[in-house]
Amino acid sequence: MDVWYPDYTASTLIPLVPQALTLPSPGQLEAANQALEQETTERKRVEYQLRQYKGHLEELVNKRTIELETINEKLQQEVFQRQQSQEKMALLLQEVESANQQLSDFAYIVSHDLKAPLRGISYLLRRSLRQQWKRIN
Repeated sequence: MDVWYPDYTASTLIPLVPQALTLPSPGQLEAANQALEQETTERKRVEYQLRQYKGHLEELVNKRTIELETINEKLQQEVFQRQQSQEKMALLLQEVESANQQLSDFAYIVSHDLKAPLRGISYLLRRSLRQQWKRIN
């Protein structure tokens, strides 16, 4: 079994020396690692709080949705009842108008029927008064 070794020559390694010198020290790497761990811990804490807030908001939204659905159902029932009431009122109005028309017609007929005999009585009274006036004079 052959093991492969990369061919590194001085010409390939020399350009890497400045980069290797700029690498952080183990202490710097440890400090950076601790800072990253703290940042990760803080991020996890914030994410946990956000999940809690999200859950709370979802509960509020669900609760409000149920309230709005209940209110909407009541409003729909009220609208339906009002429509029924308006339809009943329209029917009653038609009945009242019809009754008023019948009453008006009846009053006209009665008025006419009463005027004819009254005219006759008036005619007879005038005639009788003239005759009585003639007798007196």
